[in-house]
Amino acid sequence: MPASDSSERTAIATNPEAEARHEMATEQSQAYQKDVRPTEKSTGKQLLQGFVLITAILWICLPIFWGSNWLLVRFLNRLTITTVNFEGANGLVGPVLTQLAEQTNNAPMDPHLGIAIRTAESYPGGVDQVKEDIGYSRYWGAVVVYPNCTSTWESSIASGNTSYDPTGCIGVFWSTARFYQVTLLYIRPLMNELASKVAKQASQQAVQQFLNANGGNAGAIALAAAAPQALATPFSSHQNDLRPINEWAVAAPFEAALIYYLILSFILAAWGNAARQKAGFNQKLTFPSLVLWRIGVPMVFYFWLSLNFSLLFKAYQIPTEASYGRGGFMVLWMLNWITLAAVGLALESIVALLTPEFAPFFLIFWIISNITSSFQPIEAMQQFYRWMRILPFYNAVEGYKIITHATREGHRIGLNFGVLIAFAAVCCVGLTLFMIVERKREEKNMPDKKIIYSM
Repeated sequence: MPASDSSERTAIATNPEAEARHEMATEQSQAYQKDVRPTEKSTGKQLLQGFVLITAILWICLPIFWGSNWLLVRFLNRLTITTVNFEGANGLVGPVLTQLAEQTNNAPMDPHLGIAIRTAESYPGGVDQVKEDIGYSRYWGAVVVYPNCTSTWESSIASGNTSYDPTGCIGVFWSTARFYQVTLLYIRPLMNELASKVAKQASQQAVQQFLNANGGNAGAIALAAAAPQALATPFSSHQNDLRPINEWAVAAPFEAALIYYLILSFILAAWGNAARQKAGFNQKLTFPSLVLWRIGVPMVFYFWLSLNFSLLFKAYQIPTEASYGRGGFMVLWMLNWITLAAVGLALESIVALLTPEFAPFFLIFWIISNITSSFQPIEAMQQFYRWMRILPFYNAVEGYKIITHATREGHRIGLNFGVLIAFAAVCCVGLTLFMIVERKREEKNMPDKKIIYSM
């Protein structure tokens, strides 16, 4: 034994106060080994478990959103526009439009829109009927050659019409409110590119034909010179946004604002669970009463929160009269209510099934999947994403667009309401079943406490 240890033991033995401190330190060390060390191991195990779960959730959920944007440009041909030749086969511009549209459809992997080539017979209502198709989202846009386009130019050249407007030949139509990101980034530029090619090629042909036919006719050349715009640019296009977004505050509910719905409903679910646990509701109420409580109380809160959410539309002057007039606000309120019920009751169910400890992991998936369903057109995603049409966010945003900008016929919102109501109903059934699991789990964890279980 070292001399220092021997002298230390001698000092402790001859000093009662030092001996007492030594004994206390020994007891504390033993208590630490007995109580704290296992707690440290248990805590570290739980932290490691959370770390693994978060990493797994990251690789499971985030690729859902990343993947929705990954091949967007490749699948642009699934976004279909229409071209309509109203001047027939005898004009110059209409046949060029049809030819270039066919070339675009047959193009290789270069990013391009899908084109439905239509004739005037498909639209007996004329250009107004085409506009209706675009406004109500039957197509993503349209490039139209107006009736008598070529003949109007020929008569203007022949008469020296100084008021000739070449932009009255080709019309380009789109609807920004349908999906403003995709429309402004892809739909509008690609349609304008097509219209420019049509106008350029048809103009070159028209001028060449005119010069070939009138090269030695000084009178015809003089008349044409009186209308220089007709000779310099025989054909051009004009653009028309049929559903413009004038109040850009609407971009909030069209995109990320519904995330706050999920956050609020999750807070409500967690808060309600804590309140029930504190009051002992799960042990004191019969099962049917507890089911009514777990569904009825959130629905009342959802009703109030949805009213406040709807009032934000008014506060920021987002229009709600496009489809239903003054009744649009009530339709919006009910849509928000049933949307909040759909997303909130799903979270209530998960809290019952997974417990509040693991429910936040589902919240990550619930946010990412819902925001993915409404952030980009599902038509431009891989087949995997087709199921997202049943999700609450997708149907809520589609309903918002109908209410604020009439992007579809008014009655079409019934489909969105139907999906949301069905989703909420399934969540009610799921919540009831998961509460049975929750009740049995509580009975197992608290065998000494009486839990009323009456079906």
